[in-house]
Amino acid sequence: MDLRSWTFRVSTRAQSFRTRRRAFLPALIALSLAAAAGTIESSSSLGAQRSKSPGLAAFSSKLRAQARLCSRTPSKRRYVSTRGSDSNSGRLRHPWKTLSRAFDAAVAGEAVYLRSGTYPGWAIEGRSGTADAPISLRAFPRERPVITGRLKVGGDYFCVSGLRFRGRTPANKSSVLIYVSGAHHVEILNNAIQDSFLSGIYVGDEGDLSSDVSIIGNYIRGNGTHDRFDHGVYFGHVNRGLIANNLVVRNLAVGLKIAPEANDVIVTQNTIVANGLAGVIVGGELSWSSNRDLVVNNVVADNAGWGIRSYWEQTVGSGNLALRNLVFANKTGAFWFPRGGMLQRRSILADPRFVSAADYRLRHSSPGINRAILAYSMPFDFDGRVRSSRGRPDLGAFER
Repeated sequence: MDLRSWTFRVSTRAQSFRTRRRAFLPALIALSLAAAAGTIESSSSLGAQRSKSPGLAAFSSKLRAQARLCSRTPSKRRYVSTRGSDSNSGRLRHPWKTLSRAFDAAVAGEAVYLRSGTYPGWAIEGRSGTADAPISLRAFPRERPVITGRLKVGGDYFCVSGLRFRGRTPANKSSVLIYVSGAHHVEILNNAIQDSFLSGIYVGDEGDLSSDVSIIGNYIRGNGTHDRFDHGVYFGHVNRGLIANNLVVRNLAVGLKIAPEANDVIVTQNTIVANGLAGVIVGGELSWSSNRDLVVNNVVADNAGWGIRSYWEQTVGSGNLALRNLVFANKTGAFWFPRGGMLQRRSILADPRFVSAADYRLRHSSPGINRAILAYSMPFDFDGRVRSSRGRPDLGAFER
């Protein structure tokens, strides 16, 4: 299947994903917790390095937190349409016209549904929901809204789901597409994020860290115009995060940059292919460093630099671990940790055997089949399919 066609299926996939996840999430979390007892990876087998990295309890907590955000049933629904008016009530038959109007009115527990059309405005979501009543921005079921402006998230307990973001347009010629600034408990789920002038998603500001940010199940492709600085996802200044089930393809610089001040981040079951520099980088800058980050269960292939690497300018981070990743044909090499601060263990260095050059699902003969560490596996894959509960799930974003 041509990857471009997937961007047109995002909102339907998100709706299906939420329905199935509600049914299976508790059981699969329990299965992951059972794996922690030692049936999958014992703490002794990973040594002291694992004890310094994000633990299973933290990972399971992130899954539970996610269930409280995009999976929450909204208390009220509001609507935005290109045919609406900001003087309307925001109800289904009388929608607003702009996201800014909707965000000005949003309160905890409400969902804003975006109808089909193109939205060029620059919107700032500054209001906060709660753990039990998040605010959310969603695609209207089975419709394909496109945001060509920029979305800035400054409010806490916020979900954005099922949308298409497209950059390098007259509405957004020179910025990122999604910008999370100083917010906590934010979930970015099942969106297509393409062709940004800068990085596709940027999280965290110097001196104003974001925290508990989840980026899950997104198609992140072709972002960036500066070959050293523009990445698919840029986790800049953030404490605690989850980057999982994403397809990260052909971004100009790094696929996933976890730097310069990103702590306790779990990067799991992503497929990271053909980016212009490294697939994944964990690093620091000046006196900042990134610590206790875990890169696990990913497929990292055909990137123009290193597969997974670190970078330390002055202060070297600690407790960072690359564990059980399938790494292949990265031009410079598989791993590079020149000053320490990060280790790699139990890697698989082999051809992932993708279905085709345009379809990054794994063939049944792939060395990534049934090789993921269950304790750090997601309940569902990129397509919303339930991951295997027998043995180990697959590496990367797709379950066979």
